[in-house]
Amino acid sequence: MEEHELIKNLRSAGKETPDLGPVAVWMGELESGGYPVPKGIVVSNKVLDSFLRENGIAHELFSMMKSGRSGAEISERISKMITSGVISQQLTKSLLESIDYNMEKANELGWVSLIASPSHKLLPILWNEGNIFMHGVSLKGLEEGLKEMWKLNFMPRAIDLARNDLNIILSSVIMLDPVEIGLSGWLVTDELNILIKSSFGYPKGFNDQGYDLFTINRSNLSIKERKIAEKSTKIIIERGGFKVIKRMRSEEAVSSSISEDMLIKLATLGLDVEWHLGGNIILQWAIGEEPIILLAVKRKEVEIGIKKEEIYTEKEEEKIKLPSVIPPPAILKLFLWVDDPVKAESLESIVDGFIIDSKVAQKILNFIYKLRHTIIIDGELEIPQDLAQRVYFLLKESGKRSLLKVESLKDLLLYKRGFSGMVMYLDVISKELDMGYKELLNMIRKIVDPLEGELVLAQLDEIPDVDTVKIMMSLGITGIVLRSIDEEKMLRLREIEKELLLSTISLIWKKNFNVINQ
Repeated sequence: MEEHELIKNLRSAGKETPDLGPVAVWMGELESGGYPVPKGIVVSNKVLDSFLRENGIAHELFSMMKSGRSGAEISERISKMITSGVISQQLTKSLLESIDYNMEKANELGWVSLIASPSHKLLPILWNEGNIFMHGVSLKGLEEGLKEMWKLNFMPRAIDLARNDLNIILSSVIMLDPVEIGLSGWLVTDELNILIKSSFGYPKGFNDQGYDLFTINRSNLSIKERKIAEKSTKIIIERGGFKVIKRMRSEEAVSSSISEDMLIKLATLGLDVEWHLGGNIILQWAIGEEPIILLAVKRKEVEIGIKKEEIYTEKEEEKIKLPSVIPPPAILKLFLWVDDPVKAESLESIVDGFIIDSKVAQKILNFIYKLRHTIIIDGELEIPQDLAQRVYFLLKESGKRSLLKVESLKDLLLYKRGFSGMVMYLDVISKELDMGYKELLNMIRKIVDPLEGELVLAQLDEIPDVDTVKIMMSLGITGIVLRSIDEEKMLRLREIEKELLLSTISLIWKKNFNVINQ
């Protein structure tokens, strides 16, 4: 099979940087993040994810990132893991069997070179035919990323093409890895300039007033001019986890959920943070020259001070008027079993969804149309097409919008692709094994990796304590299921939410933030 010209160019580009040695590694970019592959190999995204997980490479990569190791250390370690012995042979065989050189499928293929700059910034560059994506860990944006590349004299062949071909249009991206909170847009050329218009990652794009504009001299690739659009990037914490929200005027983009560790990492980089507690109660903190933590209630700001290990509000709670209906917990989604339509309608304001037995659902199908929230049906049931996007099915077999019904530890082994998530009957399993929730969750954590899915819920017969909730969240559980709800349970959920909130603020303080009163 004749090798595509572009692949030859990419390999040549990599060989032009011998000074980097093992630090320069080709990587395959996946939906779940970037993973390294051997130098010079072109990979299909679909093949790489499972392979790297099976061989422990993905785990090693993220562990090193979490431990704060430098880009050079990470790159060298991963490079050695991949290019050594059996793993290299297995990977090469798998990839050669799956690689498709047909460039009509270029959107499924990608190449990334992971560069550790002299200042130990990770600067991965992803490209495929017609597209370039430049990643960087700096929030200063595209200019710093490009300068680092030029300093290393590492200029991909595709950018050379852009300089020489007036008709080529390329995509350009700066990202904070592994959470995509960066710029994206277009790189357009004319006779004198390369013009980069970046819209910060929102796929719908913006008008010219909404772009960061970088004008680059074609002859020497120096930046002639830049205009930065007004926009804000915030971390929003809401039910189901932490998310990065990028706002520009009325538009916004949302990243995938992120961990508490990554939340702290992002906060240290200067992002504003909001924690949505429900009922217009919002905790905010901004990390700047004089970091401040504020609690906004109905958009009125109330100060929360932090001093040493002590967290206090100085009677500020008197100013906080909670809504008459107790809002749901801000961290975990709340689902309830119901069999009474009237009861379900009255509970809509405090839950995220309902679970209904299929026999009951058949009888009240017309009423389900009135419910605004997500519905989980226990069992199989024919439903109208216009309900399909709001309904999941609780089953033991995978299928479209099916959630795995986990009634024993053995059922966990059935979880695989094809399920949209699961409902783990912790109340049932804990009784059968005569174990407390915390002990059971720790056992489950040894059996499975953190769970992923659209809905990963745990059914409980009581409200857990904060430590148990943290273990649940570390397992990827994003919500709880209850058979019944009352004011006492809701108040307990609010107490857990408050404890999590204060522990997060305390954690930020321990990370040497100079949190002060305004």
